[in-house]
Amino acid sequence: MTEMTMTTRPLPRQPEPDSEPFWAATTRHELRYQQCRRCGRAVFFTRAVCPGCGSGDLELKLSQGAGTIYSLTVVRRDGQPFFRERTPYIYALVDLDEGFRIASEIVTRDVDRVAISDRVQLTWEDHDEVGIPLFESAAERES
Repeated sequence: MTEMTMTTRPLPRQPEPDSEPFWAATTRHELRYQQCRRCGRAVFFTRAVCPGCGSGDLELKLSQGAGTIYSLTVVRRDGQPFFRERTPYIYALVDLDEGFRIASEIVTRDVDRVAISDRVQLTWEDHDEVGIPLFESAAERES
């Protein structure tokens, strides 16, 4: 778990019909995505229809939270107060093993040691109304 700073993280506004099941699951530390029963595509973020085939026959699945960094940037300046207090931090696109991509922060002790293709694992930042899915380096987690 990450430590909270004095400034509050901006949180998603609820309720929002398509993403509500996703955010509700985060309070239980569950990273949920959808899978289309018609074409088999992994769908993230949650929505009413599959972006591949247009089917509305989607089921919620549970991700194990393991993935690989697809792309990243080190943010060294940020105008939003919460994130300004965290600089430098890594914002990345993570390819989850289940076949979907998520944008998230990479929690690390050393932003200069994180690279594209690194393995990462899900971790959580807790708030009263939602959990925020973050990722940490699998190598750092083991050390």
